Amino acid sequence: MQIDPLTQSTLNLAGTLAARGCLALSRGHAVGVDLGRVRADGSTQAEAAAAHHEGALVQARVLLTTSLPGIAAQVVVHAGRMAIEATPFVDALVAECGDAAGRLAGLVLALPYQPAQAPGGFAMHPARVVACPPALEPLADELLQAFAQGMASMEPGYAAWMDALELESRTPPRPPADPRDADAFACAIHAADPQADSDAKAAAHLQAFLDHGRFEGGLGFEKALRTLTLDFSLASLEPLDALIDRLHAERRPRPDAFLGAQAGLNFLHLLAIYLGEVMAQAAGATVAWRTHAQLESVEPGRLDGESDAATALVCVFNGHGPRTGLVFLALDVVACRLFGQAEAPTLAAAAAAALPAIRAARRTDLPELGAVWARTRARDDLAIPRPHGVDADPLGRWFDGLPVLLQSGRVVWARVVQANTLLFRPGQDDHPGEVVYDPAGRADPDALDAVAERLYALKGTRPRNPSLAFIAAYLTHERTRTRGFPVPPGLGARGLLLSTLVFHRPHLPGARLGGLRFPVLIADAAPGVAMVLPAPCWPEAMRASWLG
Repeated sequence: MQIDPLTQSTLNLAGTLAARGCLALSRGHAVGVDLGRVRADGSTQAEAAAAHHEGALVQARVLLTTSLPGIAAQVVVHAGRMAIEATPFVDALVAECGDAAGRLAGLVLALPYQPAQAPGGFAMHPARVVACPPALEPLADELLQAFAQGMASMEPGYAAWMDALELESRTPPRPPADPRDADAFACAIHAADPQADSDAKAAAHLQAFLDHGRFEGGLGFEKALRTLTLDFSLASLEPLDALIDRLHAERRPRPDAFLGAQAGLNFLHLLAIYLGEVMAQAAGATVAWRTHAQLESVEPGRLDGESDAATALVCVFNGHGPRTGLVFLALDVVACRLFGQAEAPTLAAAAAAALPAIRAARRTDLPELGAVWARTRARDDLAIPRPHGVDADPLGRWFDGLPVLLQSGRVVWARVVQANTLLFRPGQDDHPGEVVYDPAGRADPDALDAVAERLYALKGTRPRNPSLAFIAAYLTHERTRTRGFPVPPGLGARGLLLSTLVFHRPHLPGARLGGLRFPVLIADAAPGVAMVLPAPCWPEAMRASWLG
């Protein structure tokens, strides 16, 4: 996430207290006033029980604006009635935030609900941000995600929320006609910040540029950049090199002045991130982003003597733990070229020189799985029977694509986002579920885990971003189908897709879901259709782990 760790801790705490309120509501109990505090080190504390005495809410609201020793932020959660969007006053659990610096003042989130005595009984509706300080407005969806993560940490309350969760509208959600986010916002990347989520900020830089969003502090030479075709191909680096050379020749930029302006830094960061993503795509590699301070904090000395801390935004290709993967000094490459350092390579030349080693360092067992599939695909017992009446369901199009997968499918990794709980137990019936996967085969299972968790955290929320809002409603509705919906890159990776598939029990080891990540078949001729790789194609160790 782009929000700072202290803000994230505050919203996590708000979500935890809201889940406590959900549990009380589900049991028919009154909801009191819950107060929680966040210390300066990010640790949290909450009162042992909610207050129910008269005047408790007034006292708690006073504390929100009171500076207390060692306390950086405070949260109050209570039940009340409030106007939400165009809806008349409704019952809601309300979370109000405040901090000593005043940055969170006025931040309010709400969980509307229908009381047990109402027609239809008790029901919870999606959480949302109802008021936000102007400085945090561009990050409202991230605040909401942190709130939902906090709710998930309080398991009994989260389960009560999920059990009672309903969309206000009975109409199935529809994907947006234009998935771009005009409000996309990229927070500045600070080289000296060891705690920032540089992967999220790198993704936000790309998304803000591609969606014509905004950058904190502006974006230098934006008009010139938008004249270029930046399609993530290796060929696109050549016009980018030409632009950098022209800027160097015409502007003669001085490093101290250029690096001292946030718009200039954002320009350098965007070009470095684009260069790294182009290389990752060309090599079929994974890529992680780290600032100098971050890499030094976990791997001291790895950049020693190689990089100026002021220009160190590096990408780590194919990393899978400390001191693994290949470090590429992406920002140094761009800065040296722009500032005219002697013998500095072009972006295209630097990429070409590094790609062979990046390709050689790929970690994947997909070729082995693909080879087994190529030998197995001719078996007649792998087809999935088409159920009677499925043509009336959007899943009919999923079954339409299966012959293509069985004939010419390739293997990539996928990860469950949401699935019918019956699939985790032995049974006879097949059931649908939602998976996320990378059609290019670059994303490894660990990367998919992180994205799937962020996707599932959207369930029961109402984000402002149109794509996130659709995903949240689609997961909440539980009966909507989708085929290859693009996952917003701000959730962790570019190029991922979200699809509904049917889990065919004979294709699963043990005829059940024994894990959350597994190989699937996809094909360009059947876009958005994915099918679990049949169990006979799984290596013995993978089957044993699934069953174990």
